[in-house]
Amino acid sequence: MGRPAKMWWLKTTEDEMQATEMLKQAGYDVGPDSQDVPIVAVPFKLGDVVRLKSGGPDMTVCDFWPNGLGVHWFCGLEPHTETFPAECLVLAKTDDV
Repeated sequence: MGRPAKMWWLKTTEDEMQATEMLKQAGYDVGPDSQDVPIVAVPFKLGDVVRLKSGGPDMTVCDFWPNGLGVHWFCGLEPHTETFPAECLVLAKTDDV
């Protein structure tokens, strides 16, 4: 029996295949009868530009993790990376140039 995961976010079949493989490598039980990994769909995909509901800089979704979405952003020239629960994020309004 694998370690239980808190959550996993999936957007597409490709994301699901990547998530399944990553979870297998991490030792999770992801078989067809497994109850270890609850799957929750969220309206984000890799490359989406998001922002915290409370405000802040625009961030790019770069990873899906059991505890949230991995995002990257810059403050000046300094890069930052963090993981936030999907419930704390919204799609950012971006202007096409």
